[in-house]
Amino acid sequence: MKGLLVFASIMLFLLCILVISIPLGAEPKTDATVTATKACMSFPEPIFDFGFVYQGEDVTHAFKFQNVGESTLKISRVQASCGCSKAEASDTEIAPGAFGQIGVTFRTGGFIGQQTKIIHVNSNDPINPTIDLQLKGEVKIEVEVKPLTLSFENVSKHEQVTKQFEIIQRGEQKLIIDKVTTDKEYLKIDSVEKREQWGKNVYSVKVTLDSNAPAGYLQGRIDVSTNLERRKTILVGVQGRILGDIKLSRERIDFNVPAGTKKASSVVISTKGDNFEVLRVENNIKYLSAEVITLEKFKKYMIDFSVAPEVPPGPIRGNVKIYTNCPGETELTVHIFGRVVEKTTEKAIEIGYFFEKGCLDCERVHSILGPIKEEFPAVVVKEYDISTRENMQLNETLCEMYGVPEEKRMVTPAIFIGKDFLAGESITKEKLTELINKYKDGTSLPLERAAQVKDVVEGNVVDRLRSFGVLAIIGAGLMDGINPCAFATIIFFISYLAILKRKGREIIIVGIAFTSALFITYFLIGIGIFEFLNYLSFLKTFTKFIYGIVGVFTLILGILSLLDYFKCKRGKAKEMWLQLPDFLKRRIHSTIKEQAGLRRYVLAAFITGFIVSILELSCTGQVYLPTIVYATGISEYRFVAYTYLLIYNLMFIAPLIVIFILAYWGTTAVRLSDILGGNIALIKLLMSILFFILTAFLIMMLIV
Repeated sequence: MKGLLVFASIMLFLLCILVISIPLGAEPKTDATVTATKACMSFPEPIFDFGFVYQGEDVTHAFKFQNVGESTLKISRVQASCGCSKAEASDTEIAPGAFGQIGVTFRTGGFIGQQTKIIHVNSNDPINPTIDLQLKGEVKIEVEVKPLTLSFENVSKHEQVTKQFEIIQRGEQKLIIDKVTTDKEYLKIDSVEKREQWGKNVYSVKVTLDSNAPAGYLQGRIDVSTNLERRKTILVGVQGRILGDIKLSRERIDFNVPAGTKKASSVVISTKGDNFEVLRVENNIKYLSAEVITLEKFKKYMIDFSVAPEVPPGPIRGNVKIYTNCPGETELTVHIFGRVVEKTTEKAIEIGYFFEKGCLDCERVHSILGPIKEEFPAVVVKEYDISTRENMQLNETLCEMYGVPEEKRMVTPAIFIGKDFLAGESITKEKLTELINKYKDGTSLPLERAAQVKDVVEGNVVDRLRSFGVLAIIGAGLMDGINPCAFATIIFFISYLAILKRKGREIIIVGIAFTSALFITYFLIGIGIFEFLNYLSFLKTFTKFIYGIVGVFTLILGILSLLDYFKCKRGKAKEMWLQLPDFLKRRIHSTIKEQAGLRRYVLAAFITGFIVSILELSCTGQVYLPTIVYATGISEYRFVAYTYLLIYNLMFIAPLIVIFILAYWGTTAVRLSDILGGNIALIKLLMSILFFILTAFLIMMLIV
């Protein structure tokens, strides 16, 4: 893979230079000959500006048109751009020379400010088969309500809560509120206060939710009567939830169980009060039974839901009523959304697979798991992307439970099966088959137990972070920074620019651009800014496509290089296939003279550095970097984690800087020219071998 990335990086650099250098040309001009022998729809005014209207008023307009062609105009469809507008043609067939119209109605309710509505008209006009009409203007409001809905969310029973909303005059007519009423006896209007702001009336209305409001969901309304002709009544919504003395662990139960499974699920009912009892349970759902179990008398009950043994596969849905002796909360409802599936003859063998998007070793394991699942139907693979904090925590928890050494935690690929753990190259089809046969009677991941101890493992991560120390972070950064792909790319940059006789200062600037791109990209990925790259599913498909294109390209280059080798041996070096054509030679000479050339090289180097960073990301920081990134989410250790992340990334680019300095001082245009001039045949042969090796490698990658 390293060789492929080296070659791909060089190709990227050359491609970036080529793309950035090519000037944008003007689009070719074409002449169109239009005849009037067909139907032709002509709108003298395809745009109508209605000025302004007040919210709630309808805007209507008729767009007139004429068939200026010599055939019958047929209108196939008239459609508005949104459901707020309605458009209709006066007739669907218009004779030559005749007129027609498109009637449009725009309902302005809910709209404020400048509006543009499009009406698409489709016809048999060969020149303009679709014509877009525009209806535009401003929708003003006479009053504004803030907020439109009062929310009393999670209010405790017997608690009195006051909320406020404002009605603001926006039109010219003076706003006067006559009366404010509610539809609930426990919603009280406390006060209606008027003030003037910028010459407009503003009313503040205070509403109190009384302490006698019943527990449960709250849905109500407030009606405000005004003097406005267009808004005689203003409606303000009221919603929320009042928490009673009874606490239901969940109001909705979802389950998916195999046929023959008895227990489906359960809910727990608890209370703060005394002498609480569940009186009865009303259940009319077929094949479902509900049993009341007393956990703590007068304090807590559990409702156990079970399915009948004879239940056929299919959905089990409905509502279960629970009746209590609690005043004001005598009836509770549990919503059931269940399903019974066919019973499998084999017990499931669960495999926990942790991966990282872009990791080539993970791709290898993924290609193994596909055939494994086909060969063993009982295998259930649960996949976890370790780039998310939740899955990092799960990985650390399982590693703690399985006794995995710290140097193998939070690495990918990793597999948990039964009581066994595999990571990296140890994951093979043979080893997985052996473990599946070992656990052929079924095994599951200890996820429930992991959920109980997950809070403990955060301390493990913190201890590991403390144990690193600055020297360990420096060492990890330096080791991970030994990056052949980046080394080869920057050496190529220097060599390429030296052959073009660029100045030393320019070569240094290009090198700094490439190195800076690596540092910035890795640091931003570390703090989560580029986390979205992990979810770009098209990158994998795009990579396969690039492998194929580059594979064909390297095969052609290998063949041509081999032919050039034989030409050089015969003394016909000037007839080589692989040499710069005259137009490209002229382009290079002109580029050397251009003042703006440096900017292109710097931009190309920066873009290439960014792409190389993304390609290499999954191969670096296997232990240290995930631990540091995880610790950035712990507030009290965030500063230390970010400091370690900065040190790690500085050390990561240190080897690259050393290679850059050595390559810069050891490379000159004269030396390179001498080497090339004296060993052309040998270089051609070596290049041919290199291209053939790369082609074979690319074919292997496509097969995998």
